[in-house]
Amino acid sequence: MRVIDREWMVKKCLLALAMMVVLGMGLILFFLARESLPAITQAGPLNLLGSTWDPASGRYGMLVFFCGTLATTAGGLLLGTPIAIGSAIFLSEMSPRRFRSLFTAVVELLAGIPSIVLGWLG
Repeated sequence: MRVIDREWMVKKCLLALAMMVVLGMGLILFFLARESLPAITQAGPLNLLGSTWDPASGRYGMLVFFCGTLATTAGGLLLGTPIAIGSAIFLSEMSPRRFRSLFTAVVELLAGIPSIVLGWLG
């Protein structure tokens, strides 16, 4: 009987934590929408889709930033995908067992570090 009570309590706690996460995300979205609404109404939503960024003249085009983000993502994928696939093939098919276990441990350790920290380190 105690196991069922503990299981029920854990489920309810996890549900409460999940609801807090959803509520937090909702509050963040609400805050962003509320704070950006004056800028969107003043500049106009179509002005935000332009390619010119000049706050002094009231032109807030974000197309350049969006394209820069896409280009950076594409560059990262072009560099990272062949390295990742090559490493996986090498580890699973060609590497010696001792090297495989060492390299797998290093990769798993690096996977636990957030990418923003790795980028900050260079």
